Amino acid sequence: MKRRIPMLTMAVALMLSTLPACAQSTWNGLRFGMSKEEADQTLKAKGMAISERNPNVFAVMPTYQVSLPDLVKPLPFNAELTFSKGALQGINLNLITDEATKSIGSLYAVVDIVNGSMKKALMAKYGKPIEANGACNAGGNELVDILFNGNASCAESWQSQGQLISVKWWYDKEPNSFVYFVSYHPSSSDL
Repeated sequence: MKRRIPMLTMAVALMLSTLPACAQSTWNGLRFGMSKEEADQTLKAKGMAISERNPNVFAVMPTYQVSLPDLVKPLPFNAELTFSKGALQGINLNLITDEATKSIGSLYAVVDIVNGSMKKALMAKYGKPIEANGACNAGGNELVDILFNGNASCAESWQSQGQLISVKWWYDKEPNSFVYFVSYHPSSSDL
């Protein structure tokens, strides 16, 4: 009897170790490593679809809308999925700056909102950033002063549930442009 229990335990452990590990979900219920077909099915269940931009990059349609508590209208983002060897490896959300500016009223306000409210939403979900460089902590009048006097940028990263979440933005006073994106990638330990 004593020999059966260790043998049974080893058999169960061996059997469990051969089962595929269930990956943590990332943006919109997707999982790194899933196929294009699986990603398409997951997004279709949410009223979205993907279309090929090139063999490894797919656009998500329609525009992804991010609602924040202090905004009447959500922020519009273009979403892209990147695949390598048939497996999902990255997700990029790119702010549609022109639409956001029209909705909010000024480019300065857009920068302040994404550097404030959007950052708060990310911190509520993923905790404190593991890295921050640039004007990431500026807000309100301080941020307006930085923007008015020239160019500014921010790069922040969070690590959570087997993924690296990165936010990058930059503002150029001339020609008064702003780029903001959020990217999701598997943590290096998961590659």
